[in-house]
Parts: sequence; C-alpha cells; structure tokens
Amino acid sequence: MESQLEKKKKHWLKVQIPKELNDRLASFCQHKGRKSHLVRTSIEEFVTKLEISRDIGGKF
Repeated sequence: MESQLEKKKKHWLKVQIPKELNDRLASFCQHKGRKSHLVRTSIEEFVTKLEISRDIGGKF
C-alpha cells in the first residue's frame, strides 16, 4: 500500500520540462559530452525537492 507521500513523489517526478528548454539542454549536453538524460534527471530531482520542501513548509 502506497503512502500519500509516495504518491506525491511519483506525481512530482512527472515535471514537464518545456520543449525549448529540453532542446537547449540536449544541445548543451552534446556540446559538453554529457548524457542529457542524467542532467534532466537531476533537474527533476531538484524540482521534486523544492516541491517536498514547500509542501512540508520548510525552507529549501
């Protein structure tokens, strides 16, 4: 049985990165020789932390 927090985390991980930003991110990563999905994942994790922090009333 999933907790409410687990459900919220799954919802938050579906953060939509705008296409223009996504394209710029992909070209930046190609230029730097990085894997774009790793950078995208770290952005999603950061946004998720912000959401969790805001939800519990904490300061990030």
